[in-house]
Amino acid sequence: MQEKEDNALGLLISTLQRFVSIKFNLQALVHVSTAYCNCDRPEVDEVIYSPPYDPEHIIHCMEWMDDDLVNTVTPKLIGNRPNTYTFTKALAESMLLKECGNLPVAIVRPSIILSCAREPEIGWLDNVNGPTVIIAATAKGFFRTILCHEDKKADLIPVDMVTNLTICVAWRTATTKSDGITVYNCSSGIQNPITWKQFVDCCFLNIRKHPLEDMVWYPGGTIRSNSLANSVCSTCMHFLPAHIIDILSRVFGKKPFMVNIQTKLSKASTFLKYFSTRQWHFNDDNTRELSSILSEDDKRIFLFDVREIHWPTYIESYILGVRQFIFKEHPSSLPLARKQLLNMWDIVLRVSRMLSHV
Repeated sequence: MQEKEDNALGLLISTLQRFVSIKFNLQALVHVSTAYCNCDRPEVDEVIYSPPYDPEHIIHCMEWMDDDLVNTVTPKLIGNRPNTYTFTKALAESMLLKECGNLPVAIVRPSIILSCAREPEIGWLDNVNGPTVIIAATAKGFFRTILCHEDKKADLIPVDMVTNLTICVAWRTATTKSDGITVYNCSSGIQNPITWKQFVDCCFLNIRKHPLEDMVWYPGGTIRSNSLANSVCSTCMHFLPAHIIDILSRVFGKKPFMVNIQTKLSKASTFLKYFSTRQWHFNDDNTRELSSILSEDDKRIFLFDVREIHWPTYIESYILGVRQFIFKEHPSSLPLARKQLLNMWDIVLRVSRMLSHV
């Protein structure tokens, strides 16, 4: 979610100050940014772009502005970017370029990070950032429509590949002195693309193959490219049932919860909409060149070649990871969950038949 601008910049200031104080004791520095720090550009090269405003000037202004004024100027500052996260990442890169001096520095820019492909465990993840919160809610059966351009590439990357690339970048930065800062875009869109439709369809397939326990409703949903249609469907499929569930909760003396959940999911889907309805081209020549100089053993140990990702297999492990590590459901519970899914499907068929005769 979008953090307050002053908090984001405050973190940036303190991080930079710590860097300046210790940089002379470092052999090299690798800064992990995001591929979307320049999301106002459709094509992003492995270079540091100048931000629209001077970072030091912005920081100076933030020191005397109150929260209300910060909130007022934030939309103007971030411009076409969707949130302060991408904006402050761009500022950080620019400040790093100015402050690094003679210290060897590199920047790694991952795209949308998902679960591990291999290490420390296949499918491992520990948060519901990005599309994972939507996938988790869909698996529970209470999220059924999202605004997305299904033909756009979903630029996804396993978290362990980001880690492996960062390790290799640190080695090369420390052992190969070069002028300036080298940037490594860490993304899959060029070498191993997958569309949002392919991703969502594969998720649905595996959500039903490896269902969760105690689903609210049979998992399903639709990608919609029309904003108005999606808003109407969201009201009917998300908020109307949520209000009904909360009314029933109050009747039975329980605390209402579903409207609050749907409100949070609506904010998450609005955040994701920016990335699922646009297309970027992240050039990754430096990343590929680094891979080419590694030994075969190092390529195997520190795998970050996205061409090695088999998307159907990876997405199945991702869904299993959501089940095991987010919902804490042991694989031994799958037979019972599958039985519950079949019972839920039987209810769906019965309700459909009843409605067809109305």
